[in-house]
Amino acid sequence: MTYLAGPVLVQQTLNLLVGLVDTFLTGNFVPGEAPMAAIGLMAYTMWLIPSMFASIAIGATAMVARFVGADEYAKAKQVTNQAMLCGIGLAAIITALFATFDKQFIVGMGLESDAATYALRYLRYLIYAIPAVMVIQVGNAC
Repeated sequence: MTYLAGPVLVQQTLNLLVGLVDTFLTGNFVPGEAPMAAIGLMAYTMWLIPSMFASIAIGATAMVARFVGADEYAKAKQVTNQAMLCGIGLAAIITALFATFDKQFIVGMGLESDAATYALRYLRYLIYAIPAVMVIQVGNAC
C-alpha cells in the first residue's frame, strides 16, 4: 500500500517546499517588508487553490477505490474520466475568476501599496498554473 501513498506524499512535500523556498529567497535576497508580506499572502493562496479541488479529489478517491476493490475497472475508469472533466470545468472557472478579479482579491486580502504590487505580480504568474494544479490534485486522487 505504500506505493499508493507515494505520489501524494511527494506532492505535498513539494507544495511545502515551494512555500519554504519562496519565503527563504524573498527574506534573504529582496529587501523590505513588502515582499515578505506578499509571499505570506501567496503562500495562503497556493494552499487555497489546491483545496478548491479537494471535493472532486476526495469523491474520486472514494469511488475509484470502491470500484477497484470490486474489480470493476471500467467503472473506475469512468469515475476517473468524470472527475477529470469536473476538474477541468472547475479549473476554468477558478482561472477565469482569478484572472478577472486579481486586483480585487489582493485588496480584499488586506495588502496595500508595494506589497499588493508584488502579490499581484506573483498571482498573475500563478494563474497559469491553476489547470496543472487541478491535474495534480485530481489525478493523484484517482
